[in-house]
Amino acid sequence: MSRTASLPARPASVTVPDLGHPVLHTTGLVGRKERWIMVLLTAHPSTTTWSRSTAQTTALARRIYLAAAG
Repeated sequence: MSRTASLPARPASVTVPDLGHPVLHTTGLVGRKERWIMVLLTAHPSTTTWSRSTAQTTALARRIYLAAAG
């Protein structure tokens, strides 16, 4: 059985820009006692696959988290 998310239709007055390439975001808590909020926004070349984009974003978030912890 395939499960897919169904998003509600947006009003015609709302426009969403199509940047033509993957744009991802993630958030998390970093630093000693996780006292800082990290917000990571990434834009990837249009030739980058979704899988590669998410892997790159995850790797970057991991490096930032480890750097903030040390």
